[in-house]
Amino acid sequence: MGLSCVGAQAEPQANAPPAEAGSSGWMHWHGDVGLADYSTANWANASGPARKSTVLPYLFGQTDALLPSASVQGARDFSGALFARVDTFGIKTLPIGWGHLELAGRLSFEGQTLPGLVPRRNPLPLGVGTFQETPVGGFFFNAFHDPVSGGQLLDFNYAAEFSWHGVDIYPQLGAQWRSARYVNHLLGVSAPEALRSPWPADSPDAATTPVLALALQMPLSVPMAPLGWTAQGHPAWSLLMEWRRKWADAAIAQSPLVHSRVLDDGLLALLYSFD
Repeated sequence: MGLSCVGAQAEPQANAPPAEAGSSGWMHWHGDVGLADYSTANWANASGPARKSTVLPYLFGQTDALLPSASVQGARDFSGALFARVDTFGIKTLPIGWGHLELAGRLSFEGQTLPGLVPRRNPLPLGVGTFQETPVGGFFFNAFHDPVSGGQLLDFNYAAEFSWHGVDIYPQLGAQWRSARYVNHLLGVSAPEALRSPWPADSPDAATTPVLALALQMPLSVPMAPLGWTAQGHPAWSLLMEWRRKWADAAIAQSPLVHSRVLDDGLLALLYSFD
């Protein structure tokens, strides 16, 4: 999906206070949990980008460290923490800059079946990455290898944060690079496939896809005190809306399976935030 890189609250940074004795450790979740309606579309389709609407859980945040957090001059090390960012999941390892080196995997729903073509299985990107939460915004970078296609995926995204009348605004700008094998797995047409399908043979090159997104997060007043759920410092419930646009480069646009140079994705989520 690759829909969202933002959440109602930032992940706890390395300069956060050390965990108190007796805390719940790695089972303590910091971030957002909720339910989202994901509206997605794939490049390849017989008559144009087919839009899918899928209701799935939404997670953005992390646990505490799996091992007791180290404390150096009041700083806290989150190495070993598990994290989830909508469709990207993994574990933090070595501290780097304003974040950590991460081992990550991504859920992808880019695969599909078209008449006369071998079914395109969903890729399974696995690799390394980092989330650098700097004073000027969040920088996300991931380098993946996909064992399904044998190709590679590089993903970069920058997210800023502004507030306006209680609404958090997250403009985002990024790009995705896919190797030729990755693109061919999704959008290529082999010679045997061309003989039994309405599409001519085509073998796309590597592709770079610019991405622009905007997310809005609005607090909601939902009384949950009777259930023992409380918020500290910010509203616990919120509504997240995100729109994301991708542009096809020449390698993608030339595929006979592609009928549009632009794809729009989005999501609508009801979230609960845990400190």
